[in-house]
Amino acid sequence: MAAVLLVGGIGFLSAGLLAIGFGIPVKEFSFGNTLIVTGAIVACTGAMMLSLWIVVLELKNIVRQFGL
Repeated sequence: MAAVLLVGGIGFLSAGLLAIGFGIPVKEFSFGNTLIVTGAIVACTGAMMLSLWIVVLELKNIVRQFGL
């Protein structure tokens, strides 16, 4: 599960940043604004998935310490 969160988080973060990068040159049109907003949402989703990956790793460490 942790690997899925890591790969998905990196994928979403990079796709969001790529969408923002494509949207900046055409900012004058509504398509550029849509790309920037969508890219920001997707990049934030990727950052949240990476944060959840860190939480899963910490929970695994806690379980190992308690020997469950």
